[in-house]
Amino acid sequence: MMRPRLRITTALSAMGLPTGGRRGANMATRTKSVAALLWKAQDGLDALPADGTNWAGRRRFLLEMDAALRGRHGRAWKRAVGAHFQRQMNKALDEIASARVERGVRIWRMYNMGFVVKSPKATIGFDIHPGWVFRPPMTASQQGRLANLLDAAFVSHWHPDHLSRGILGQMNAAGKMLVASPTFVLGLRLRGDNVVRLRNTRGEPVKVAALDVWCYPGWQSWFARNNIYVVDMGGTLVMHQGENTMRSPYAAILRRHKIDVLLAKSRQDLARSVNGVKPNLLITSHEHELMHVWRPNRNFGRSFTQLDKMGVAPPWAPGATQGRILSWGEQTRWP
Repeated sequence: MMRPRLRITTALSAMGLPTGGRRGANMATRTKSVAALLWKAQDGLDALPADGTNWAGRRRFLLEMDAALRGRHGRAWKRAVGAHFQRQMNKALDEIASARVERGVRIWRMYNMGFVVKSPKATIGFDIHPGWVFRPPMTASQQGRLANLLDAAFVSHWHPDHLSRGILGQMNAAGKMLVASPTFVLGLRLRGDNVVRLRNTRGEPVKVAALDVWCYPGWQSWFARNNIYVVDMGGTLVMHQGENTMRSPYAAILRRHKIDVLLAKSRQDLARSVNGVKPNLLITSHEHELMHVWRPNRNFGRSFTQLDKMGVAPPWAPGATQGRILSWGEQTRWP
């Protein structure tokens, strides 16, 4: 005999209504195909570029993406998410290869806190990772192509969702510039004149792939050394903060630089970093880092809530920080 609670849940499910409890957020993934949800959400996003407009429309489709990506990590889910991720990586790689940037920067969101930034001077990557959990992640061919497209790669800290030994190894073998903290360069077995060990440039830039680079020492909750990078892409300053949780570096950064683009982690102290460096543009990251299964609130919906509270959502006042939220493989530009 069916239990009363199970009868109610089954009836609600049949009507497509939430069942409540811890599993309520996953209802969409059980009533519809994950692959179909991902296709629908991505088609909607493709029609609404991440250019600072289309805020409400993109919010709707990114929340639909949340519903698909919060599913249980079964085989069918891994296949559907992996196929979607590979399509998006192919799209991004094609765009990175063909883009002709005449001014400012174009920025692609890869996986987790991974970004590719292209300017008239260079193409660089921050915290590049090929993806995991789903099957398959970036293929060997995609990883090789990305390594070939990058002039330099920056690693913020030694956590496995922020670096790829395979991609870094390919870049190292090809003589591409690699930048990381001295404490884990040796652990990655990266050697050569193309390997730059940075921790604190003390306000003075160093040259990396013909770009001026500043490094500020931070920490992730005192558990891991975390490099904060400020890179002059040719008149446009891009800052990647990694997972820094310290307040102290931001005063020096604000005093020395006017940050154009801040690549930041969506989390509880996002406002601290934005208020600390006052960037022209904020791009969030770390939504759907799929190994953090114990933190289901790392999603696009939470990022939108944060940006709403911070006032980093349209309409923007003159001179105010603008916010943008990208899904895998999407791009935006500044200015």
